[in-house]
Parts: sequence; structure tokens; C-alpha cells
Amino acid sequence: MFVRFLAFLALVTAAASFNVPVASFEIRKAISRTALKMETDDAGDANLEKETPGSSSSSSSSSSSSSTHNLLSDCPHFSTCSGCTLADPATSKILHTSRSFFERTFPDVTYTHTQPTPSKSWRNQAKLATSPLSKFKPGVQLGLYASGTHTLVPIPDCSVHSPEINSAATSIQKATIKAGVTSYVKPDQSNRVNKSGKNGPPPTGHLRYVQLNTFPSSPPTLSFVWNSENYKSTQPHLSRLLKLLSPTYPNSSIWLNLNTSTRNNIINNDGWVHLKGPFYTTYPLLSGGNLYYNPKVFCQGNMEGFMEIISRIINLSNHGILKNRIEKVVELYAGVGCIGLNLVNEGVTGDYVGSDVNPENLECFMKGRKTVKKEYQRCEYKSLGAGGSLDKGLGRGRDTLIVDPPRMGLEEGVLREINGRRGEGKLGDVRNLIYVSCGLDGLMRDLEGIKKGGGGWEVRLAEGYVLFPGSEHVETLVVLTRD
Repeated sequence: MFVRFLAFLALVTAAASFNVPVASFEIRKAISRTALKMETDDAGDANLEKETPGSSSSSSSSSSSSSTHNLLSDCPHFSTCSGCTLADPATSKILHTSRSFFERTFPDVTYTHTQPTPSKSWRNQAKLATSPLSKFKPGVQLGLYASGTHTLVPIPDCSVHSPEINSAATSIQKATIKAGVTSYVKPDQSNRVNKSGKNGPPPTGHLRYVQLNTFPSSPPTLSFVWNSENYKSTQPHLSRLLKLLSPTYPNSSIWLNLNTSTRNNIINNDGWVHLKGPFYTTYPLLSGGNLYYNPKVFCQGNMEGFMEIISRIINLSNHGILKNRIEKVVELYAGVGCIGLNLVNEGVTGDYVGSDVNPENLECFMKGRKTVKKEYQRCEYKSLGAGGSLDKGLGRGRDTLIVDPPRMGLEEGVLREINGRRGEGKLGDVRNLIYVSCGLDGLMRDLEGIKKGGGGWEVRLAEGYVLFPGSEHVETLVVLTRD
């Protein structure tokens, strides 16, 4: 313990000597990992190592997340902010629900869970709403709405945000005052017809939301959701804002999202405009190479934690979990290829095809593919939905299927093909099924359907990952095989 403490002090000292943002980000991650390791060891029975089938440990992160240094109740915004509802991630009700489901539905499987990152400073992406800073002067404040309301709660010192997010939010707020930017305001009843038969007053103001992304290998990405129909109507306020931010973020990727909808959707998918800086930002693959992102594509809110899930998938064969070797992989709901490109780069498979319905993912994937090891660059990607991918034959001749669906779970047609008999249908050759879930309800429904189906599947592994400490949410990795 004393040796680890000296190592921790050395990291702190090293961090103090760096002034470069990227370097300090990496050092801070190392410091937080060291601190979490020290908390875990002090707790005695905590264990952040992944468990193999048959392990008796069922709460690998409970004691570490109970450490007083790992609680979120000391966040100055905890009592008012809607973003976090759990002071101690170990008290999560959803983890109890998940465990109960697997004990009841698959009693031969030992369900475990882990928290792969500390409870604080894990969030690398944030979408912050706006409200007027003053009734009489321009300027906006950023934060989250109080639960069930449109009353904004400023969160300048949010404990789960990366420090870069908090810093960027503060800089933007200050710049809006000087730039004369006002907050979007939606009058009561503005989207309803009044007694005279006419619509109520339209929404007013400029800035609706700000989306911030921070990766260790890139400057922050700043995205401004603006109450305008076109770029011209954002002027001169947007240009003033960017000019004020330029000295602080000279190399950042900066985007505009045009959104005049009176609905509550944060982003207009057809309203993106790239303003300045790099078109893509990168996140490192596990062993060299990069993933490519921009605001048009989905990005995990805790990339560091999600990489731990991918590491687990890569090492499945080493722990005897898979009965069958991974050779030819098809991945549905693949996003930019976060899972697939890592598997290819690690040599887990040399024959990969991924797909996703968002056409913006394709270019991100292709750029990422160029950075993987040359001998493994033979991989493909199709801009197709999950069902359409199977209709086009992407699952034929593949021994491994990876799915990472939205919270609602698998499409009905995909589940039906998974339940097809071995050797029959569009997924008849598949013997390994790797399911990464971000929605427990959808996962439970799908697994119950697979159990009742005739596909001959056996659950070999079920692990929960607390990627978003403070919230009632769990990501789940389930591995199934069949003869």
C-alpha cells in the first residue's frame, strides 16, 4: 500500500509540471485509476478484475464504489441536479433487478458486475440546456433541467463531467455575455392554438443547447444548437461568440446545429454545419490506431469504461467462455466500429463486416480502418439497418454475431433470425452471439425470447458494467454459444 501511495504522489507531482491540456488529461486519468485502486484495496473485498464463469464473486465493484472518496453526495449540485440520483452507485436498484433476472431465468449463470472507472470525472460528452442569465441582459447559463420541469439547474462544478467539460461550459457562458447571445425561450402554450384560433407567440432567443465532447487525443469539440433556420440568420451573434472563444480553443472542432423545432428534441439530425477546426476527432484504439467521431454520429458518454467491455470481449477465448473460435464476425448496430475495429486491430478476427443505419458512420469507419494494423485491414462496412443487413446476406457464413442495439433492444426480425435453427436461415452459421446492451428492459425481453426460441443457445457469461455512476443504468455484456 505504501509503495502505491508513493506512486500516486509521483503522478500528482508529474501532473503539476504539465501545462499541455492533452498531457494533463492522460496524467489525470492515471491518477484517478491509482486512486480507485487504492480505495479498492483499502476496502478489502473489492475486486475490479473481471470474473470468469463459475466465479463466486457477484459484486466486484460494490465495496470500491462505497468508498467515501467515490461517493457523489459531495458534488455541490447533487441535491438539485437531475443528472445523478444515486450518491453511492453500490445502492443501484437496477443492478438488483439485473441480478434477480439472471438468477431466475438462467440459474446456471453467475451474474457479476463491475464499475470500470471512478465515480467522478468519467463523462466525456455532455448536452447542456440553456436559460437566460438575466431578464434584462444577454448571456446564457448552462446546465440540466430539474427533474420533470424546464427549470434549469446550473452545474458548473459537476463531479461526473471531465474537468475539460466544466471549463468549456464556463468559457462559453462568459463569452455569450460579451457576444450578446441570448437563450432560447419557449413561451407557455407557444405550441398550442389559443382561443382566437391562432398559434401562440413563437419561441425567442438564439442558443438552445451546447454539446461538448472531450477526448484525450483531441481538443474539445464544441457544438452549438441554434434557434435558426440557416447560417445567415445566426449572424452576427454566432461569429462574435466564436471569435471570443477562439483564443481558448484555437484548434477545436466547432459545429452548428440548426434547430427551430418547437418539440423537445435536442438535436436536428439534418441541421449540422461544420464551422471550423478538424472535421473529425479521434479516440485511441486499445493497441494503436484511432476511432473517428464527429457530432453526427453516436458517441459513448464514458469511452474509457466502454473500452473495458471491449477488452473483455477480446479476451473471451482466453478464459474458456467461448466453445467456438471467433473467425468471421458480423456486427449489427456497429456505430463507427468501436467494437469491431478494436477486435480487428487485436487480431481477434481477420474477417469482419459491420453495419449501421446512420450513413455518417461509414466514413468514420473507413478512416478508422486505415489506422489499424495493415495485416488486418480487410474489413467491410455497410450503411444498412440491422434487418436490412441480414436481408442482404451479411450474416451468411459468419460464425460470430455481435449486437449493440439501442435501449429498446433487438428488432423483431433480427431476434427471429437468432432463434432460427443451426444451419438454417440468415444467421444459421452463427455459433457465438455477443450481446452488448445499454437497456436492461430490452435485454431481458430479448433473452427471454432467445430462451424460448429454438436456436439452441446457451448463456455462457453475464456481466454488468456501471458506466454511468450516479444514475440508474447498467450496460450488460452477455455471451451465448451453441453447438
